[in-house]
Amino acid sequence: MIEAVLVFLLGQGLRAALDQRSVIGPLLLWLHKITFFLAALGGITGLSGIGRANTRRAILHTRRSPALLGLHLVAFCLLIAVYLALAAGLQGAVLDALAVGLLLFCGMSGFLLLVPIQAHDRPMRFLVLGGLCLALAWGLFSAAAGGLLQHLQTGIEKLTLQLTLWLLDILQIGPLDVLRDAAGQPVLAARGFAISIAASCAGYEGVGGAVLLILLYAMAERGRLRPARALLLAVLACLTVFVVNALRIALLFALGVKGHAELALNGFHSHFGVLGLLIVVGGTIGLLQLPFFLRHPARGAHQLGLPISERTLRNLVPAVTPLALAIGVSLVTGLFSGSLNWLYPLHILAGAALLWHNRGWLRARLIPVSAVRGPIIGGLVYLIWIALVPDDAGNSQAMRTALAAEPIEVAAIWLGLRVIGATLIVPLLEESAFRGGIQPALATAFARFGAARLAPYLAAGLAAISFGLLHDQILAGTIAGFGYGLLALGHARLGDAVLAHAITNVLLSAHVLSTGQLSYW
Repeated sequence: MIEAVLVFLLGQGLRAALDQRSVIGPLLLWLHKITFFLAALGGITGLSGIGRANTRRAILHTRRSPALLGLHLVAFCLLIAVYLALAAGLQGAVLDALAVGLLLFCGMSGFLLLVPIQAHDRPMRFLVLGGLCLALAWGLFSAAAGGLLQHLQTGIEKLTLQLTLWLLDILQIGPLDVLRDAAGQPVLAARGFAISIAASCAGYEGVGGAVLLILLYAMAERGRLRPARALLLAVLACLTVFVVNALRIALLFALGVKGHAELALNGFHSHFGVLGLLIVVGGTIGLLQLPFFLRHPARGAHQLGLPISERTLRNLVPAVTPLALAIGVSLVTGLFSGSLNWLYPLHILAGAALLWHNRGWLRARLIPVSAVRGPIIGGLVYLIWIALVPDDAGNSQAMRTALAAEPIEVAAIWLGLRVIGATLIVPLLEESAFRGGIQPALATAFARFGAARLAPYLAAGLAAISFGLLHDQILAGTIAGFGYGLLALGHARLGDAVLAHAITNVLLSAHVLSTGQLSYW
């Protein structure tokens, strides 16, 4: 998965003009687009094999070929070099063909290392061939039906615009002008304030997120739910997310017209959609607990079908709830933030209060196992973060301007609380949730499926990816999460991971204060 993330990120620069470069160029572009799909297919196939007794032994105990592993690593390094060359502007059909060949070889060799040939039974072959056929069909459909999809996309964007205008009419925001920018995107303008409604604002991401979250829950609870009724509710939830997205655009424009442009374009713009999505998905999952949606209401209304034990759940709740509360409060307070989040201390205090309430659970887990490993990993993560994440000069300048506009006492208090939150509270919140709750729960679930030896490492990897998704910088966050996760392997203590995380944030805070690069916060 880490290899797939690296390849996908490096290949983002290949989108420009690959279609017109060579005969193999479009093939390379298509392979790049489905990198994550193929990586997920390999992971699902491996998990499917581990779940069956006749293939589990072959996957877990077969010795991998050192030659194949060496060739895979060499091919992956060459692929990275070719991607860098293509991103730098080098052209040629030979280079495109080399990239295609290396990408295919890395994918096949990686799959054989993950799932050796001895484990390829009939169900697994069916799963792999079916997945590859789906990928091929998707590629052919996207190439042949591009015009149809374009018309569908245009219709959705028009519907979003019409719904937004209707909501603005209800809010009595007008008169307003509907213009078009150079890219043909609609622009709403009134009283000196204007916003451009990009294609990404049409609600695709929100609807997709709602579908994914609800489907994941429905799959976990498939033994309890009535499929047809649950599907109908899921469709209604997606339509609700679409309406909430149009409401977000309308309220954002209304705030800007009323003279709150900084608030509208910063905190409100980035937080309202996420908050609305979580409310709709949470409400949908709550409604699915009603007897109308359950197969056996009397027997199953209070029994979740999740693959975790009651003991694991008792550990998971005090571990995750402080961070969940902090995130929820931050989403609400973020609605009212401009270029600088002056209400930052509120969600930190909320999370800290719940941590204090759960201090009995936390106290025994905070004893460090080693006084050396934590600082080393923390320092390495800091160096990797600075190397991978460039400073956002515009954001840093806006934050410095906002601080300079306030009395020096106010700015000093905010900076002090920001440092305390980043170096003391955030490491406790995030490590309690990810390394104290999510990672052990995943390890237990994998072990129940028979992958006892690999379970800790699979759990650390998935928890790291979740940790990365929580942060704006997904790659750097995933690497950081995996580093912290390794410190928590083999025992139930969080001390090393918390210490490493705190060291990273101390170094980042020192970097921010010494350079003025506030965007790292």
